Amino acid sequence: MLSLSGNDQEAANVVAALIESFEFAAVYLGSLSTGGKLQQAKGPPASFNLIQL
Repeated sequence: MLSLSGNDQEAANVVAALIESFEFAAVYLGSLSTGGKLQQAKGPPASFNLIQL
């Protein structure tokens, strides 16, 4: 899973397609003002445990 954010939806779609071409899941988090904060090292998604063993 790779997250992305941006103010240009068309550009975000291109980046999402690139991410998915490498067989990762692309998660769009919104605009730079909102999604950018979520992508910071101590933002809420940084603490998600997406792998369960």
